[in-house]
Amino acid sequence: MDAAQPAEVSGVGHVAAFVAALLAHTVYTAQSRLLILLGGEYVFKSSADPGSAQVFDRPQIVSTNRHLSQGAVDLEIVGWDESTGTLTARSRVVADDRYTVTLDVPAGYRPMDATVGDQSVEVENHGRFARLSFVSPQSGPVVWNVRFVQ
Repeated sequence: MDAAQPAEVSGVGHVAAFVAALLAHTVYTAQSRLLILLGGEYVFKSSADPGSAQVFDRPQIVSTNRHLSQGAVDLEIVGWDESTGTLTARSRVVADDRYTVTLDVPAGYRPMDATVGDQSVEVENHGRFARLSFVSPQSGPVVWNVRFVQ
């Protein structure tokens, strides 16, 4: 191929480039939104070794099952109440579709109870991770809470 001639890109190449651009934007949006919603001082606390993985120092949302962006689209508000040990969020859900939130639960914390709206729900504890899962009878925003004990 002549260096002066641009390479031909097939239709598949155009689609792949478009999908890659969408995914990059989605990841950027998700990360920015988490930083805005959760507050930069505790979202990603790094350990003493800068080369090691980042660790959380309190329960955090890892992902949801609603969208490829893992929460950037459906999480509207997220908050942590240090005095009660409660993680609260408002999520946009779809009627009759199971909504699952995966939480990071650092050492020293354990999920105690959870509510969705005014209903108590169970939280599945899987060691370092916990899952809150529910089905809403209607589409729209739903407030949920998980209370943790130390």
